Amino acid sequence: MNKLTIISDFDGTISLHELGEIILKKFVPDDWEKFYSQMIRGNLSFDECITKQYSLIHERNREKIINSV
Repeated sequence: MNKLTIISDFDGTISLHELGEIILKKFVPDDWEKFYSQMIRGNLSFDECITKQYSLIHERNREKIINSV
């Protein structure tokens, strides 16, 4: 049996581009950037920011995201 290994890098530590940002730019309205700004200013933690950003992904886009990765 072959095993499939998927390595994802959502914060850009091992890749040239941040997968999380690519997904947000492609599948989420521009609203996600306001949460990033709030995090940079110290008003949100990283976890709060990511949770709020990904909550903006509409159910209809989830299948598109899965098929595009």
